[in-house]
Amino acid sequence: MNGKSPKPTYDELVALVERLNARIAELETQLAAAKKTSRNSSKPPSSDIVKPPADPHKPGRKGKRRIGGQKGHLKHDSKLNLDQADYIVEFKDESFVDRRNLIPAPDAKPKIIFQYELVEKPVELTAYIAYPYLDRTTGQIVYPPFPRVVEMAGLLGPRLTALAACLKGGLHASYSGARSLLGFLGADVCRATLCNKLKKMAAALSFSYDQLLTALTDESYLNIDESGHSDKPFDKPADHPKHWIWVFAATAFTVFRIFGSRSTDALREVLGANCEAIIGSDFYSSYKCFMKEARIKVQFCWAHLIRDIKFLGESTDKTTANYGNRLLKLCRLIFHLQHRRVELGEDLFRRKMTQVKEKFLATGRRSQATGAQDMVTRLKNFGEEYFLFLENPQIEPTNNLAEREIRHCVIDRRITQGTRGKSGQRWCERIWTVMATCARQRRDAFAFVAESIRTYYAGELQPSLLPNK
Repeated sequence: MNGKSPKPTYDELVALVERLNARIAELETQLAAAKKTSRNSSKPPSSDIVKPPADPHKPGRKGKRRIGGQKGHLKHDSKLNLDQADYIVEFKDESFVDRRNLIPAPDAKPKIIFQYELVEKPVELTAYIAYPYLDRTTGQIVYPPFPRVVEMAGLLGPRLTALAACLKGGLHASYSGARSLLGFLGADVCRATLCNKLKKMAAALSFSYDQLLTALTDESYLNIDESGHSDKPFDKPADHPKHWIWVFAATAFTVFRIFGSRSTDALREVLGANCEAIIGSDFYSSYKCFMKEARIKVQFCWAHLIRDIKFLGESTDKTTANYGNRLLKLCRLIFHLQHRRVELGEDLFRRKMTQVKEKFLATGRRSQATGAQDMVTRLKNFGEEYFLFLENPQIEPTNNLAEREIRHCVIDRRITQGTRGKSGQRWCERIWTVMATCARQRRDAFAFVAESIRTYYAGELQPSLLPNK
């Protein structure tokens, strides 16, 4: 023997090539996953911090956004007027007039400076005293009853309870933080008192919350999204399955619900099988499943679709990348037309958009690239659902409304670490719903919360957040 290894057989070479191809496919999959960012996938922006910074010299990259208000941002206008002022101080200096040889100018507008100031003692402490009386018949000591609102409220009156609720539910304050701020204002309370008062606040908001929850089933247009939620009960700190916050954004109000699942059960429970709304959402499977059960239509979010198409356009496979870039070019044209919808008028807009739609679907449904097959299948099965906005101007092509509304809850989860059981979940659902709906209806959230707790204590009809109520 000459010591040389025997030549591999044909079958052994074929097996080797198959193993190498499988390994290459595995490495390409890992590389593609590593290249996913919040820009080209649904990964959260926080995951980008482990990525290397983008190349500033890469063609097409925009410069860093400047600090402060951006171009097109509307200036905040408080629109204060004299009727809102608690005090009016007028400056009419006669000596100033005499020195300068001046006369009044009634046709000119006066200069006005509005100024808020914290009063010396913003919180009043009232002592309600019920004097004892002797019942000469029974010999017992009796007291005249306190007013219902006073007795129900206890240490914190309705408005101070409402302030604590807004701090906790609207500004992500901890119980210690809310307690400290009330202490700055002159109210000495403990965290247990605040916790008990917010439980009453949750009960006070149940009327308006349940009204909105029931009204969802009659809405024609809804935007829905979901995000993770942490719930760690005190009695089972080690056993806390992940929960999910669901947001349902209607035309004029927003409702939040927390479920122990991200499944279709949440949609079944809230909307029911008779729902006929057009829903804006991402491409999550629960919405596709609900489409088969209820009489709904789903406008799938273009923002999510475009991120997936961008990922295809960055593929190392040239055929896949060309497919993705062709679709991206058509996406830009679609949104260029969408932004000019009012300017073009409905008839012209629909004619032009229909032409682009047909070209987009024809391009998207035809590709031999291996990496593009999921997108091809998606557009074959659900391509029409991406264009419901064409015939329904009331719904946007993206799910931006729901994503904006749920952002507050995501921030709250990061700061407060979630809830501690069912009562905390109900509290969060209700205060988030009230804060979001008041913001959308341009209503004073503090005033609504204060009136809700006052009427709850008094046993009166509570205020509503339903439109036209």
